[in-house]
Amino acid sequence: MTVDSAALLKPPGGSSPLHRKHSGSAEDYVDSAKVTGTCDGHVGSMHLPHCVLNVIMAVLGAGQLTLPYAMKLLGLPLGFFSLCFFTVLSMHSVKTLSIHELEFTPSGQCLESYSELVTRMMGISGSLLCQLLLVAYAWGGAVAFLVILKEQFQFLFHNDLAKYCGEEDVGRVLLCIMSLVFLWPLSSRQDLSFLKSFSWLGCVAALVITSITFVGWRYLDEYIEDSSPTPTPTPTLMNLAAALPLLAFSLNSTWAFIPVLCTLSEKHEKRSRMDQLIFFSNFLIFANYTVLAVCGYMTFGQEVKANIIDSLGHVRWGSWWMSWGVCGAKVFLCIQLALALPLRFFVARKTLLEFVGRKTPNGLERACVAFFLVSLATCVALPQVSLATVLGYVSSICASMIIYILPASIDLYFQLPGRGRKFSSLVSLIVGLFVLFGGVYANYAGVAVGS
Repeated sequence: MTVDSAALLKPPGGSSPLHRKHSGSAEDYVDSAKVTGTCDGHVGSMHLPHCVLNVIMAVLGAGQLTLPYAMKLLGLPLGFFSLCFFTVLSMHSVKTLSIHELEFTPSGQCLESYSELVTRMMGISGSLLCQLLLVAYAWGGAVAFLVILKEQFQFLFHNDLAKYCGEEDVGRVLLCIMSLVFLWPLSSRQDLSFLKSFSWLGCVAALVITSITFVGWRYLDEYIEDSSPTPTPTPTLMNLAAALPLLAFSLNSTWAFIPVLCTLSEKHEKRSRMDQLIFFSNFLIFANYTVLAVCGYMTFGQEVKANIIDSLGHVRWGSWWMSWGVCGAKVFLCIQLALALPLRFFVARKTLLEFVGRKTPNGLERACVAFFLVSLATCVALPQVSLATVLGYVSSICASMIIYILPASIDLYFQLPGRGRKFSSLVSLIVGLFVLFGGVYANYAGVAVGS
């Protein structure tokens, strides 16, 4: 990371200048391939609609699959309120980081990543903390992706491969094969920039799943197996602690926002365009999540699974195009996750090697570390583990720090003018601590165990 190791104790003076350049760090944020490249040629080169699209592509993905399950834990009224509340908190954190990026960046530079901003403000301790969080977040997210792929392989190839292996082992066998012949070789490569051209797949897959869930809502009473109603339980504090990390994971845009902000055109007043970017991107994400969460929960009720696409796969649809649509969504999701997984292992491998001082590792070192990360993640994903549990742990520990605790701590320490900013950051810090400790305990206690 080519940034100053000493923390900045005060802004360099004045507002951020126009025509800023990059400070030169690597793209070390999670899901880096989902954001348009941020080399010097892209600084200030994109208009607002393109930047909004980049933020949406960075956020929409596998995290949304657990939102109907979060509604199950919370109940629809509290779940919808929590989704609204966490969207507002996410917008506050992103705006906090953006304001500090504009105020604390030296003249003529433009920060490329969230971790670089934290490093500039907190020094070497912030750099080490971000590296550890980055490894855990990237690797933990990869485990969640592998759990999803195992379940989809089981659904798609059960009839074809069950005669060669046990019925419960089809997904596990295919997952091991894919990890060995596809994920490990790609994760060992020195460069994965060619995968950036597939970044749109995650956004399209997310919208397809939302559309199918919305259409499936019309088949509520006719085609759901075992549709006997079950009473909605009263939400408890443990349910709240188990559900909130899932919302945090799905709304995490902090890693992608700083580099996207760097590409925003500066022909007009920077801060007003920054506010527009934050509002429009989060509003569209919130609209998509609301449709998916509400329709998914209202369709399946207390029978909803931890992964909404698994619930969709167990419905007898009354039309052939809906059945094929669900299968198509599963195939699309598998392709998107298979292409996103090498990027997560790549980020984890690169950050881990940099953490131990190997910034230019040879091929053998890359292959060994990649094999360790891929094989360990595959072994964790092979048992019968719930997606909600995996994302619950990852979000409780990493997402709470990334989205709420670090931005709020920075804002409370480096106070800048702004009405209500200190109170909002204090609320964000308290919520982040609850998500961190409450989420870990709730998942350890077995609250988020899936369907």
